[in-house]
Amino acid sequence: MRPVLGAVALVAAAGVLQLGVAPRMAVLGVKPDFLLLTVIGLALCRGTVAGGLAGAGAGLLEDIVVGQFLGVRAAAFALVGLGVARARTRLFGDQPLVPVAAALGGAALAEMASWALWRAAGLPLPLGQGLIRVVLPACLYNGLLAPLFPGWWVRRVQARAGVNSGA
Repeated sequence: MRPVLGAVALVAAAGVLQLGVAPRMAVLGVKPDFLLLTVIGLALCRGTVAGGLAGAGAGLLEDIVVGQFLGVRAAAFALVGLGVARARTRLFGDQPLVPVAAALGGAALAEMASWALWRAAGLPLPLGQGLIRVVLPACLYNGLLAPLFPGWWVRRVQARAGVNSGA
């Protein structure tokens, strides 16, 4: 019960950061995605179930707050949580670039999954412009923040629990 409450508190804190801090950190219209970075940190640290559930919860929170199609970001973030947690068994958990690689791949996966779901809903979103204007900048920004956000969090949780994320 305690790990679940901790994960819920982290997602809630990331939601507050997403609403209050992220707009002030925008660079050329691109904001960091603290909810996504939290999902990646939980997936790296806790595994597939926690990553998938945290992704679904964080994505649903973003869908509700932003007013997007309900469930699009929830599905995309759940996919990221599952994918990153699944990939962590193949990554070397003690390497400092693991959170960066997870953030780059996770951001790309989240944006592409969201694009595919919005296209399936009938929105006319061109792929080329979406890749250049949304996916690439989001990947770069979140990748640059990864060593600070989920990397720090994963190392702290691992140190307290005595766990290696690459196991």
